[in-house]
Amino acid sequence: MAYKHILIAVDLSPESKVLVEKAVSMARPYNAKVSLIHVDVNYSDLYTGLIDVNLGDMQKRISEETHHALSELSTKRGLPDH
Repeated sequence: MAYKHILIAVDLSPESKVLVEKAVSMARPYNAKVSLIHVDVNYSDLYTGLIDVNLGDMQKRISEETHHALSELSTKRGLPDH
């Protein structure tokens, strides 16, 4: 069975690096695409009504850091940065 596209769900932990490397090595012989997916948590939804704090700035910073980490994880393994 030849792979055409491998989608990897990552949580940006150290184990994610191992998982991406494994997927890339599996995709290479078939010239398959590899894509990463990461789901961010919307912290303001979690704490609605519990605290009266504007979490917008924190959410933006977390989103930027996540994007940077995903970009680094991709490019270091020769994957396109989306």
